[in-house]
Amino acid sequence: MNTVKSTIYSTLNAISGVKVILSTQSTPSSFPTVAYAISDNQKTVDLAGNHVAQLTEIVIDVFGTSSTSASVTIGKVDDKLRAIGFHQTFMQDVPDPDAEIYHINTRYTGTL
Repeated sequence: MNTVKSTIYSTLNAISGVKVILSTQSTPSSFPTVAYAISDNQKTVDLAGNHVAQLTEIVIDVFGTSSTSASVTIGKVDDKLRAIGFHQTFMQDVPDPDAEIYHINTRYTGTL
């Protein structure tokens, strides 16, 4: 059975050279890393109560060793998620106390 989480994981995991993990409080130790979490998941049902769609918001954190590498990775993430019907609704650079790590936080919304 495909779930939203498994669909997102397999979509992100198709990006070559990128480690994909569930979001965590810890900073990853290998780069580039894409961390993801489902932040909202609203099921839509028809009049008979049958599940017909899910409106989903995903939080994506990209970690890289340079601003350029993190930006390239978020571009690849964006391409993959747009291909399955998600669009970016938010993006910000996140200051990190470790100057060697670059972190970008984004949100995507879509219906599966």
